Amino acid sequence: MKPPINNPQSSCSKSALLEFLDAELTADREQEITTHIQTCPACQSEIRQHQALLIELDNSFDELPKIPNDFSKIVTANARSQIAGVRMPNQQRLALVICLGLLTAVLLAIAAGPLNALSGPTLIFEKAISVTYFLLGLLLDLILGLGIVGRVVASSFEASALIILAAIVVTTLIIAVWRIQKSTRMPAAHRQNR
Repeated sequence: MKPPINNPQSSCSKSALLEFLDAELTADREQEITTHIQTCPACQSEIRQHQALLIELDNSFDELPKIPNDFSKIVTANARSQIAGVRMPNQQRLALVICLGLLTAVLLAIAAGPLNALSGPTLIFEKAISVTYFLLGLLLDLILGLGIVGRVVASSFEASALIILAAIVVTTLIIAVWRIQKSTRMPAAHRQNR
């Protein structure tokens, strides 16, 4: 139990004063602190400082910053101007062609590095094998990820994991076939403009 705040041997408790200001004390404790504040100049000064701070905070909220009436229009125009270049299909296509060209150049430089009559075909074969292992690993990771997702979904719907996995695979295949058919039905003139 805390000693009373008006005990002359104890120092003044700032936490008790803060609880007093926030009205978090019981009636008896509040009466003790009120009696102590009347007799302690240090606590009276502390109370005045806290009250001045609260008044200053209340006054600072009276002056809110002014937002222009067309603020949303300004933000929208700024956002559109910053992403305008991303929407142009010619720029996207050009960037894709440049990236593919750079990738081809890098792969050719790696493959044609230290070529001589005996090590050239071996080096190219090793690189082809490493790319194949990478692609197989990627496919295995994809299948494993689908299995994990299927298990989680199946446990939440209380269904078999194989049924959920089959549904995911079938849905993916349907979407892939639909996109292929959609791109083959596109007129030739439209494909050239894309």
